[in-house]
Amino acid sequence: MRDEVVPWAREAGAAAATAEGDLIGPFNALVHRPATGAAFLGRVLTDLTRSRTGTSSSAT
Repeated sequence: MRDEVVPWAREAGAAAATAEGDLIGPFNALVHRPATGAAFLGRVLTDLTRSRTGTSSSAT
């Protein structure tokens, strides 16, 4: 997650981790609410994949 999501958030102008590496914002849901966090992460990774492959979000 730190290899994919944290850099993606930075590129998007958001923070996903503190300077010490602790997850912040919606990403801490993965720790406190795993089911909700997994659904959120799935969406983030889908968007990340689409942005890297040039696939439109309307393709689904």
